This record gives sequence, C-alpha cells and structure tokens, in this order.
Amino acid sequence: MKGQVCVVTGASRGIGRGITLQLCQAGATVYITGRHLDTLRAAAEEAQSRRGKCVPVVCDSGQESEVRNLFEKVDREQNGRLDVLVNNAYAGVQTIIDNRKKAFWESPASMWDDVNNVGLRGHYLCSVYGARLMVPAGQGLIVVISSIGGLQYLFNVPYGMAKLRGTACVLTGQPFDTMKVKMQTFPDLYRGLTDCCLKTYSQVGFRGFYKGTSPALIANIAENSVLFMCYGFCQQVVRKVVGLDKQAKLSDLQNAAAGSFASAFAALVLCPTELVKCRLQTMYEMETSGKIAKSQNTVWSVVKSILRKDGPLGFYHGLSSTLLREVPGYFFFFGGYEQSRSFFAAGRSKDELGPVPLMLSGGVGGICLWLAVYPVDCIKSRIQVLSMSGKQAGFVGTCISVVKNEGITALYSGLKPTMIRAFPANGALFLAYEYSRKLMMSQLEAD
Repeated sequence: MKGQVCVVTGASRGIGRGITLQLCQAGATVYITGRHLDTLRAAAEEAQSRRGKCVPVVCDSGQESEVRNLFEKVDREQNGRLDVLVNNAYAGVQTIIDNRKKAFWESPASMWDDVNNVGLRGHYLCSVYGARLMVPAGQGLIVVISSIGGLQYLFNVPYGMAKLRGTACVLTGQPFDTMKVKMQTFPDLYRGLTDCCLKTYSQVGFRGFYKGTSPALIANIAENSVLFMCYGFCQQVVRKVVGLDKQAKLSDLQNAAAGSFASAFAALVLCPTELVKCRLQTMYEMETSGKIAKSQNTVWSVVKSILRKDGPLGFYHGLSSTLLREVPGYFFFFGGYEQSRSFFAAGRSKDELGPVPLMLSGGVGGICLWLAVYPVDCIKSRIQVLSMSGKQAGFVGTCISVVKNEGITALYSGLKPTMIRAFPANGALFLAYEYSRKLMMSQLEAD
C-alpha cells in the first residue's frame, strides 16, 4: 500500500490501533484520530517503526467541525487524495456499563446520544467528508467497524440500533426470500407476491417475514466466504488446465468456469443452514396443513429435530439439488458479471471500473443466476421443507411429481420476489468483494 493515504478513527488503542499498525507496515500514510494527544503520539510512534508514515490528529468524531478540519487537513497535505477510511471511533462504553442492568425505558433518554453520537453519527460524518475526497478520484474504500450487537440483542436498544447497519443487506432481503420459499413450496396457497405478503402478515404478523433470519445470516457469511476464497484457487486451477501462466488474465468464459467449480465447495456449507432457514420460513404452513405437529419455532428446536430424526447427515437433505443449483448457476453468475464488466470497461482494464459499473455488473450476474436455475431451486426448497414430515422423493422424483400434478409453471412460483432481491443484493456483494480484494492484494504486494 505504499503511497496510499488512509484515515483511521479511534486509533489510539484497541482495534483501531491494530489496523493502523498493519496499514503502516504495508507502507501507507495513515492519519489517526482520538481525543488525547499523548495516547495518539504513542500509537503513531509504534506505527512509524513499521515503515509507514503516521500522523496523529486530535479529533472528536462527534463534533462536525473537528471532523471537517480533519479531512481538510488530509485534503491540503495529500493533494485531495484519500484511499481508505476506517470508521472505528466509539465512546459509549461507560454509559453502557452504568446502565447495563436497566431496560431501555428505565435508562436516561440521553443514553441514545452517549452511545450513538461518536459511533453511528460520527461514522456518518466521517463518511460524508471522506467521500468528498474519494468520489472525484473515482475510487476509495470506506470500512465501518461493527460488532455482534448487529446480529442479536446486546447491552441495550441504542447499541443494537447502531450496530444493526452492518447486517442491513441480509435483513432487507429476508422478507423477499421468505415469500420466495413459501410460494415455491405451497404455490396452491398463494396467488402471487402481494397475496403471500398479506396472508403472512395476517397469519403470523410482521415477524413472519423474518423467520429464519439467523441461519440466513450464517448462510450468507459462510457461502460468500467459501465461494470467494475458493474462486481465486479455482482460477489458478483453470489456468493450469488450459496451460496459462499464473499471472495471466482469464477470459470471461474461464472465469465463469472457475466460479462454477468454487460453488461446489460453497454448497457444502450452504446446504445445512439453508435447510434450517427454509423449514423455519414454512413452519406455519406445515403445521396448519397437518403435515407436522405444532412445536417451538426456533432455530434450536429445528436443529434438535433434525439430529433426533436423521442424525448429522440429516442436515444434508437436498444436497444434490443444492449442487445442481450452485454449479451451473454460478457459471452464469460469474459469467454474467465478467461479461458486464467487459462491456463497461470498453477496452480498458476491468480493474479501473468504479463502484457504479461494479454494482450494475454484480446485479446482472445475480439476475443471470436465478433465471438459469430457478426451477432447480424450487425443487430444492420442496425437498428441504417437505422432508420434515417424512421421507421425501429425490430431485428427479420431486421434479416429475410437480410437473405432472401442478404443471411446469409451478417451478417458477416465487420468481418475482427473487428478481426484486437479486439485483441490489448481488451488486453490493461484488462491490464489497472487488474493493476488499484490491486492498488485500495491494498489502500483499507491499509485503
């Protein structure tokens, strides 16, 4: 990262200090902020011993004037350049400790400001002023440090609200996924997306849209981690098979093949979490139809039921259909993405593309995936849900049964919510992947 300019807020200790040390070791120029000059100087001295340049700046992230002065300083001294902003500053710890045993209505209303002023609001302020330097350059990476408080209740309501933004992508898409699975599995109960939404709300309430959110979050993290980790490895395998040099650029078709290979590994971690998610999403329909007895609708109750009835291998109901969806689906996913990038690059290097073309390309990739393999996903959902009530036919048997008894259009039930969700979710996914990859590769090259 030699020559790159970074800002890390809340860097005098802890996570911020650790990030600063690594950035300086990679050769970057790092501006660090905190409220006490002595601790900032100590952190800067340690960081500069690792090759980079570290500039301590006293700044309270909750004060807009101080945040503005920070980025004006970076603008002046670095000729308008800012490559990376890490929002890490936080100042609500003592307030959390003082009110840890109180319900939110028993705590002072001022706790919201104490917990979120430097955290949530400060991160927004820094992102605003940081983006004003990044956007004209057409590049830049903003990282926001969150916590487990964004996944489950932790400490108090204001803290949870501040951290929830880190899981927004999955949470906003979850209702569409729930509608998809319900319509795939019980197409005779729902006339369309609107009917499914209204009935779900009247039957279960608003929480019905978010059944299976916990396993969905785990599935999202696990699948994408394995998928993109294996994608690079599979690209090297493709290079070896076709006889290319290790650094050679692959064609769009070869990248699509690499993505297809990588998805086979992702399916192994995805199948168990999707099984639990799908069963939770359709628990109401299974109970009211008499297919299963009423029980607790929790993640743990579903996990215990699977272990009790089928043992550990029970988590892999629908594995064959998951593989049949993932392997060809991700060929179209990565193929559509790479073809779109080639279109937007128009002869330039794909690595020069900005965030908007990357997001559009990712969205196109997501649409290509679902259009290609949606019927397979429909069969997978049926196998994973209906196996709750006993032995379920395999992929071929289930497919023949659906087409024979319900018609081929039943295989496309729930396609509308899937398309609505696919474009923005996959656009954001590839944007995050590309910028993370560039950051890591630049650090490796510096080392």
